[in-house]
Amino acid sequence: MAKRNLDKIPSKNTPTLRVNLSEEQKEVVKLFYEYDVIFINGDFGSGKTLAAVHTALTHFNKRQCNE
Repeated sequence: MAKRNLDKIPSKNTPTLRVNLSEEQKEVVKLFYEYDVIFINGDFGSGKTLAAVHTALTHFNKRQCNE
């Protein structure tokens, strides 16, 4: 059986993310693409995890990472 190249096959059931990021969270996303490592500091409930997970899932769904 031939091995299929899954990188070129778009996923039919890719979930869409419907999250409205604040201006500070959008800055985190921008920094993610500029630097290899970033540190985010903020109060509880400020959306640090939301921004990080949103960025990671978006990056993964666009198949810009391996696993």
